[in-house]
Amino acid sequence: MPEAAAPARVPVVGLLLGAGAAAALTMVLVLLLGGGAPPAAVPGLPTAGPVLDWTLAVSPLASNLLAAAVVGLFLLASGLLHSTGRTQAAAAAAATLAVGWVVLSLLLASVAALRIQQLAPPSAFWAEVAGSGQVRASVSTAVLAAVAGAVVRARPRLGFCLVLVALIPEALTGHVRTAEAPALTTVMVFVHVVAASLWLGGLVALGWTALRHPASWSEQLTGFSRMALGCVVVLVVTGSVSALAVGGGLGALVRSEYGVVVSLKAVLLLALATIGLLQRRYVIAHGSRSRRDFVLLAGSELILMGLVFSLATGLSQTPPM
Repeated sequence: MPEAAAPARVPVVGLLLGAGAAAALTMVLVLLLGGGAPPAAVPGLPTAGPVLDWTLAVSPLASNLLAAAVVGLFLLASGLLHSTGRTQAAAAAAATLAVGWVVLSLLLASVAALRIQQLAPPSAFWAEVAGSGQVRASVSTAVLAAVAGAVVRARPRLGFCLVLVALIPEALTGHVRTAEAPALTTVMVFVHVVAASLWLGGLVALGWTALRHPASWSEQLTGFSRMALGCVVVLVVTGSVSALAVGGGLGALVRSEYGVVVSLKAVLLLALATIGLLQRRYVIAHGSRSRRDFVLLAGSELILMGLVFSLATGLSQTPPM
């Protein structure tokens, strides 16, 4: 059938690689323009080198994007998005992707430890590693993701809860401790990260279903659309509170590079909400079962989401003042 064959011509791998490259480039620009880039080496002082410094600076973006994809497949496996009768296949895919998250987290911990080795005296190496927030966060994430992947087939909803908890360590490595209200900001940042991961992850889950089980994807679209609308509201509220708390208030925020990045993120969020509205109006409201319609809108949404994640990750490393 022509309709079923259409999505096969969509260059999915190329789309994902292009979106990832655009997100990585955006994050590099945010770090350079916002003041969060690794500092230049100072003659006479030990340095880890630009490769390690930039790897650690950019790698959280890959971790955050992969984490969102894991959340989406666990959401699908749990049946919370829509029960399609294919939760076991989704659980198997979720477990596999969780392994990738574990490996990436351990690699990040290793890179952070290698950087410490380059900078710290040998006698203080293990103490520095144990005290590194990045190492602790990456290892904690790896442990939680591993447990989630191990239980998802038998207890998918427990696995889903565990992957949400696994988002916490990385979320707390940014500006939370320096905020005017650390406790409130911690809660806002975590809820913000969960909402963003559910939105992107839900889109990944829909894409996985559209490619693997063409007859089932449209059944999930309505549920995803409602969830995405809720995520937009949560992102606006929590993002505003967090930005004001970290940025030192509205006056200081509008005068800083940090505030510029926040504004760019808000513009992209508005664009994403507009695409969601188009999806509800032209795909859901008309009862369209065309995967081509979905791919056209979801592809644009995926690219913009990658940019939003790059801005958010760069924002966590941008000096607020």
